[in-house]
Amino acid sequence: MADGRQELLVRFRTAQEIIGRHILDEKVTLIPYRAGSRSYTPEEHLEIVSRHILTHLKDLEVTERRVRRRSGGADASRSPVDKRGRD
Repeated sequence: MADGRQELLVRFRTAQEIIGRHILDEKVTLIPYRAGSRSYTPEEHLEIVSRHILTHLKDLEVTERRVRRRSGGADASRSPVDKRGRD
C-alpha cells in the first residue's frame, strides 16, 4: 500500500507544480482540463480540480473505513480527515 500512496503523492506534487507555474500567469487565459472538453478560465479550472481531488479524497476515506472495519482496527468509524488536529 505504501507504494500506491507514494505514487499518489508524486502525482499530486507534479500536478501542483504544473498548476503553480501557470495558474497566475496573466498570459494564460484558458486552461484545458480534459481532452475533448472546453477550456476553462484559471478560476474555473481551480474549482474543477478542487472538486476532483475532494471526490477522490472521499473515495479514499470510504475505502479506508471499510478496510479498518474488516480488520477490526480501532477507531474504524472515524475518517483520517475527522482525526486531524485531535492528537
